[in-house]
Amino acid sequence: MKKIIISILIIGLLLVTSIASVNVVSGKACHIIYVDDDADPDWYDETHVKTINEGIEVAEDGDTVFVFSGTYEESLRFSKSVKLIGQDRDSTFITGKNKQIWVTDVYQFAISEFTINNTGGFHLYDSSHNTISNNIFPGLEGISLGNSSFNTVQGNIVRSYWGIT
Repeated sequence: MKKIIISILIIGLLLVTSIASVNVVSGKACHIIYVDDDADPDWYDETHVKTINEGIEVAEDGDTVFVFSGTYEESLRFSKSVKLIGQDRDSTFITGKNKQIWVTDVYQFAISEFTINNTGGFHLYDSSHNTISNNIFPGLEGISLGNSSFNTVQGNIVRSYWGIT
């Protein structure tokens, strides 16, 4: 009986340790910031916000900003190494006339699962080792990679006039 209890305790300790290690990058605990444009007002706090800009603002390098389905009419401009993940590219939209997304001077940024239907496109500049995956770009401009290297662009649907430059 003692062996069974000790075995259960050891397995539990291993599980807790492995879960904790998944959420740590470079010795820093990583957080998930949740974004929902139409949540109940009581839902919002420091890790539950209304806009993608607010999510990026409170995130630190290594954090994930998870965006629930909805339409977010925003321009984004930032220099943080975060994972920006939409709930589903068919229902999570970054849109707006004259709106743009600028990501500059980052290392290991990722964006996935969005339809980015703005007229200004997605611009990655002075950045490396980033991932742009599983998004849809139906707007005028698509993906622009300027002065950037070792980036991965995969699984995207780019229907825009300018494509990938």
